[in-house]
Amino acid sequence: MNEGIQLITCWPPPDSDEGDEDVDRRLDCKLESERKRSLITEGEVVLDSKHVKRIKNDEEEKQKTTNITATVAQWWKRNQALRKKYENSLPQSSNPNTILNSIFRLPETQEFMKLKLDELHSSGKCEDSLSLALIGSFYEKLGDLYKARDYLTKAIEIQCDAQSNLIKEWKWLLHKIRKKIEIAGLQKSATDELNKRSPVTELKLPTSLPVERRSVEDLSVNEFIAEYSMKSKPVIITGLASKMSDKPFNIERLQKLAGDCPVTLKKLVTDSAEWAQLEDAESMKLSAFIDYISNGNIDRYLFDWSLPIHCPDLVKDLKIPRYFSGDFLQRTSAGSLYKDSWPSLFVAPVGIRSELHVDAFGSNFWMALFQGKKRWVFFSKDDLPYLYPDYTHSMDPVFSVDLSEPDFDKYPLLRLTKPMECILQEGDVLFVPAGCPHRVENLEKSIAISANFVDKSNFDSVKKELAINALIDSRAAELLNQFENPKFSDESISNTSDNCTCTSWFDFKNPELNKS
Repeated sequence: MNEGIQLITCWPPPDSDEGDEDVDRRLDCKLESERKRSLITEGEVVLDSKHVKRIKNDEEEKQKTTNITATVAQWWKRNQALRKKYENSLPQSSNPNTILNSIFRLPETQEFMKLKLDELHSSGKCEDSLSLALIGSFYEKLGDLYKARDYLTKAIEIQCDAQSNLIKEWKWLLHKIRKKIEIAGLQKSATDELNKRSPVTELKLPTSLPVERRSVEDLSVNEFIAEYSMKSKPVIITGLASKMSDKPFNIERLQKLAGDCPVTLKKLVTDSAEWAQLEDAESMKLSAFIDYISNGNIDRYLFDWSLPIHCPDLVKDLKIPRYFSGDFLQRTSAGSLYKDSWPSLFVAPVGIRSELHVDAFGSNFWMALFQGKKRWVFFSKDDLPYLYPDYTHSMDPVFSVDLSEPDFDKYPLLRLTKPMECILQEGDVLFVPAGCPHRVENLEKSIAISANFVDKSNFDSVKKELAINALIDSRAAELLNQFENPKFSDESISNTSDNCTCTSWFDFKNPELNKS
């Protein structure tokens, strides 16, 4: 974790013991997850057994936060009348990112931030880098992206220590602001074009295009790379999942090898600020969860549970399809970011879904379905602006559009999308190219595994995403350094002309032993 960064990971934030007038109080919250960040930069604190107390700093400027999340969180915590007013309209969530994201949008919060911004401007102390960055942060939350960009840019230009954690935070925030500006520009151009068209009597999503289905028996690795991976074209490979293990990948095997493993389940939360609108729920043993859904419960989801990390016994006999076995992540050093994250396990009851999301860090994705049926709706990466992405607390967008009941008055650009739809069936493996937003609904109780991967088709985009993440994540920086090493091999997999459809787990994890 970066020096000087505190995460809000509990809600509501704890009370301060130093008086209500100090609204930018440090929050005493335990770090629960590196992956879910709500960044707050503040002065040093000391924790004793009962309180959190700020160390007084001789320089008043150093007490400023360059992210206003803590300020708003404490203002909200103390404003009991406002909390009472909105207690039934905020999302039913204990996730701090979700609650804070909704609070920031309230008209009272917008007015509070404008007042704080006026105070900064009227103070006459707006030329140092900390003040400029703070003003830029306020403008970002108020939606004035161009002013936010300009103030953050100036703060970075006059900051002396270009390698400090603080300036890296500002650079990361500036990347996020520029992304928002880019999306807004594309949306404006598309809106202007849409307004030139003749009015339509019936507003609906365009007819979904089918996803091509290819038998594993007649799709070579070379053809997959040339026609699907390199062209960012999705495909369903039929008959492949059954070849990925000599032993059945079913409920009984999960019970036997992983039944005693604790799992953290997910629940779907409307208006969530988290990826796919899925938030952490309770934890239980995998066997208990299987019993839970077998008894007809449909409100919990085992989603993206890493098998190599949590239950390596389940991957020992697994075989990786040759189409994806040239994963560049496996060419990195031991312990590198993402090297051992996948495949991950998905166990779902009928009806539960993951809402629209994009897989992280520019990665490609595959899913093998061993039981059940899943309906996939996804879009080209070029459709992203028309789906109204929102970059709240990370560079991974969240989406408010409801594809089951689209609101075309609020989201008119949905009419410009080119949706694709497929039913993934038992035995199928689906390839999803990098950057494609997708929504997945479980039509039956299902068991699947999936993995993100990097190959020649998305290598440049992955390095671009890692360069941004590296500003706030040292492991992303380490991975990027390996990828940018001139000695790193970015060639496609060798021996692609043979008839072998899968690679053993050992060979997949040890590509250096299999060079031709």
